[in-house]
Amino acid sequence: MDLTSPFSANFGAPNFDPAGLSPAWIEINATALAHNLRLLRAYAPSSRLCAVVKGNAYGHGLEPIAQICLEQGIDFFGVAQAEEALALRKIVRSLGAGDAEVQILTWIYPPHIDLSALLRANITLSLSSLPQLEQIVSSARRSGICAKVHLKVETGMGRAGLSYSHLLELLPRLSKAQERGEILVEGIFSHLANADREEPTASELTSQQIDEFERCVQACHHAGFADLTRHLTASSGIIWQPAAHYDLVRGGIAMYGLSPNPDKLRGRQIGLRPVLTLKAQLVSVKRLEEGQAVSYGSTWRAKKPTWIGIVPIGYADGLHREASNHMQVLAGGELFSQVGRVCMDQFMINLGEGDAPALPLGAEVEVIGDHELTSADAWARAAGTINYTILTNLSPRLHRKIVARSPRRAER
Repeated sequence: MDLTSPFSANFGAPNFDPAGLSPAWIEINATALAHNLRLLRAYAPSSRLCAVVKGNAYGHGLEPIAQICLEQGIDFFGVAQAEEALALRKIVRSLGAGDAEVQILTWIYPPHIDLSALLRANITLSLSSLPQLEQIVSSARRSGICAKVHLKVETGMGRAGLSYSHLLELLPRLSKAQERGEILVEGIFSHLANADREEPTASELTSQQIDEFERCVQACHHAGFADLTRHLTASSGIIWQPAAHYDLVRGGIAMYGLSPNPDKLRGRQIGLRPVLTLKAQLVSVKRLEEGQAVSYGSTWRAKKPTWIGIVPIGYADGLHREASNHMQVLAGGELFSQVGRVCMDQFMINLGEGDAPALPLGAEVEVIGDHELTSADAWARAAGTINYTILTNLSPRLHRKIVARSPRRAER
């Protein structure tokens, strides 16, 4: 795998089509993002805030979100994939921020490959197993660069992470590697599995995870690894688990204005503002005869002569086909029902039974936005999924542009 090349030059960039050839686009509200960052900082005022921008910044676009976050003083980013980390470093550098100013943590990379490209880009690596330690040490020796790492420990999530016993086995090797200048252990982290739940069993599991994390931290301290950056909470933990905030908190879905558990509290109830709006222009308006069917499978038929509009977005753009016949779009302050099955590149909306269509050709419609019935939560309910997938499925081919610019913070 070539770790020297990020996804592509324009992946997730704010590349709004200046020629006007794209009939669909995503607007990124900088003011809303700045508000959400302030709110998360208020929830954890004693903790540093890490902006998690994995998955193309949860579908929002890596470059526009990184740009706004930097303007708001964010200096720590988290991404899952190593390739994302390199793409982000390239973006951060292009925005004028030096490698030493902005820390980037990544926690997924292939085994058995040289990680020198990541070390040269000053990427902080997650270390969660003995094979990874050997891989990182080998890459550090090959590149001549000391690798910065955060230890990932298993506290009850059942994913990647060093169990307490494995951590104890690894610590002597870590000490030697650090003495040789191959590794610098800067942090320790884990992830809560039930931070958004309040039932007794879930609360007990969260308490057990916190206790296990504390035990791992103490083991590191006794082995000579003091003053590590500790982080355990993502969005759910920031909002609902203040006892687990520690030195750093990781802002994920909440940063983008959505609740990590809308069944418990919706984003608006928490005080969050959606950052993303998906819009499109109607590319066709036509009249159907009574009984005429729409789209594959003929799942919807006109009961009377009816106008329909064609919206040029489909499941190739990330919309869920499972939501067919259950969604609405917003245009001119009015809601319009989506009818028929969502296609690969388009879907249809009902424009009424009058003498003229309720919307003209070229009308702008909001497909995903701030309205309760066009929200990512509404799409998730209709598709039988969660709001995370609604956002992260949005295709890079959708153009992104930043709107509602927020004031730049002076400090970083």
